[in-house]
Amino acid sequence: MQYLAALAFCLAAAPASAEWGAVAVNNAIGAYGYSNSYATRGDAERRALAQCNQSSKGSAGCVLILATQKCVGLSRAKGPFFVAEARSKSAASKAATAQCQSETGNICRSFEFCASS
Repeated sequence: MQYLAALAFCLAAAPASAEWGAVAVNNAIGAYGYSNSYATRGDAERRALAQCNQSSKGSAGCVLILATQKCVGLSRAKGPFFVAEARSKSAASKAATAQCQSETGNICRSFEFCASS
């Protein structure tokens, strides 16, 4: 009986599970989709892919590149997207932008979001 009481206490005290976010990209045409604030990884992934496909306007090529419970930075000049995850939006954006600029030598545009809103 004590075991059940302890188990019930632990379950009641457990924090709510973190929310999920995801990113899908179509490097061929520069389209992307993202999601955040989803209870499950699968739901976040499906939403990001659906949004990417919608942005691609019928062009095939969307690929899921990240599912996370952290913040995400997505950066691109011309060519492929660069992605980074971190505990804050600014850190994720800085990391993705630095990687993009280092790889391409161009000025890169970035977008950031966190899995939890």
